[in-house]
Amino acid sequence: MVDPCIGAEVPEFTVTRQIRGATYIIEVTNSGGKGAKLTVDGVAIEGNRVPYAAAGSTANVTATV
Repeated sequence: MVDPCIGAEVPEFTVTRQIRGATYIIEVTNSGGKGAKLTVDGVAIEGNRVPYAAAGSTANVTATV
């Protein structure tokens, strides 16, 4: 689940997480809005639940808040 909540003074940040053998690179950009819009490997997804990636793979997640 990706659901960032950041203050106006934080323009963007990146977090790298390893879960179930996969690497998730999560880039969060602050647009000043509410609620995050997510893409995984360039494909928009509904909601805030990122699908599990295969072990050994890397998923690039972009969250625009």
